[in-house]
Amino acid sequence: MKKLIIAIAALTLGTVLMANTTMGTGEGYNGDIIVEVTRDGDTITAIEVIEHSDTPRIAKRAISNVTEAIIEAQSADVDTMAGATYTSEGIIEAVGEALSK
Repeated sequence: MKKLIIAIAALTLGTVLMANTTMGTGEGYNGDIIVEVTRDGDTITAIEVIEHSDTPRIAKRAISNVTEAIIEAQSADVDTMAGATYTSEGIIEAVGEALSK
């Protein structure tokens, strides 16, 4: 049982150490949008918007749709969302900056 626990802990630690998190900033409608992008090797595994000043109701949809599109495409080269163009552009810019680090 101890060996199994140690093996699981080692695998978990290895996975955590392989993950790479970088931050980026882009210009939204009302100011900066700051994102945190997590990658496992070259694969984008998560995008979290840390901070923004855009209208919450509008930004919420853009955050959800654009971050999902970027993860699916594995690239920041995605379309903006109608009705939230500036927020979308800010997210795309911020993710692009994070990926360039």
